Amino acid sequence: MAYECFELPNSNGTSSDIVLLNVEHNALNAFVHYAYAIPGSENINNLNNDRGIPTEQLRDWANNPESIATKKVFANEYYYPGQSVLESGDTGSSQTNTSIRLGALETLANIFSGRITLSDKDPFPHQLSLQQFMANNYGRTERLLIADEVGLGKTIEAGLILRDALLKNNNLSCLYLTRGGLRADVKSKLKSVIGLKDGLVDVISSFTKYGEAAELGIRGIKIGSIEAARRYASIANQKKLSNEYVAPDIIIIDECHYCSAREPDLQPDNLGNGDATQAYRMAYQMINGSYWLNSKKPQLVILMSATPFRSDTQFLNLLRLLSHGTRSVPNAFDGVTRENLVKSIKNQDSSITIVWRQQEQVRNWGGKRFFPYLKIIRPHQVRILINLNTDSGRT
Repeated sequence: MAYECFELPNSNGTSSDIVLLNVEHNALNAFVHYAYAIPGSENINNLNNDRGIPTEQLRDWANNPESIATKKVFANEYYYPGQSVLESGDTGSSQTNTSIRLGALETLANIFSGRITLSDKDPFPHQLSLQQFMANNYGRTERLLIADEVGLGKTIEAGLILRDALLKNNNLSCLYLTRGGLRADVKSKLKSVIGLKDGLVDVISSFTKYGEAAELGIRGIKIGSIEAARRYASIANQKKLSNEYVAPDIIIIDECHYCSAREPDLQPDNLGNGDATQAYRMAYQMINGSYWLNSKKPQLVILMSATPFRSDTQFLNLLRLLSHGTRSVPNAFDGVTRENLVKSIKNQDSSITIVWRQQEQVRNWGGKRFFPYLKIIRPHQVRILINLNTDSGRT
């Protein structure tokens, strides 16, 4: 089939990307460059409906000679996908949607370059939007809390962020902590996104062995057990970690709601005496470079949990853990009120980012819900009256 290039219009009438269209069969859908970049598990008919663009939504190329793309192409100049939207000053949904599409286009480019491998998992728009945000704010964002609801693919999001970081630094070291029983699953998901060989994405068996390897220089993504890591948070057990200069560039803590503390006046020097969990103490030490001897703070910390909002005080202490020691919040414990902490995190130039999305907010590339509306009918009590007829002896 012969395809030609056309601009895909958005709601404002400005171009947002390049599409391919079979001009001889107008009844067929058109497709963006990356529509089939990552093959899915659906059959071809479903893919055609899900990823195709109805032709009536496309701009008539011949009747738009003033478009930026047309002028540049005929002038033998470069035209970058989405250029007319990104340079238009539009800060609304058009620019956001264009950025998301460009993120998918970047994924395609990395597939063809061999940097990542083909996967049967399509990155969703909300996952690519976070990846693009982190890529655009590389070096500025020090701490990230991904609080997306269950099923929205937090591990895939972390994988996309790690993939970009590895492209910038081949010697990157990352320590990924999760529940012990989930380590193999995390490894599988990360490899499906990043496509690294065994040895660069791997499960570690113990923290003493990890420390020995890291002391000599270790790179790649090592997946450890949060249960094993928290054992060494106490002063007595920390002596068993005799390794020095262990300092991962990135630390990711999944299921971070286990890092909890209910003390309203929590202070770093009383974590061992208060009600802070071993996991909270471990996380504080790793994030602030005191877990190993002569360690240092990681460049990026990612906390992940679908349920971080267990109680008001516990969430506040999680925010303290997330933000303490950053450029935006040098000290999140001493004299910092709840209001000031939230204000610092919400600041446009903050080095701390919190992402929370719900299932009802997530859409596919066609703008439709991924998750269906569910009507839950809860069990209800039924009152049964029994009449006793003592005269007849029956009930």
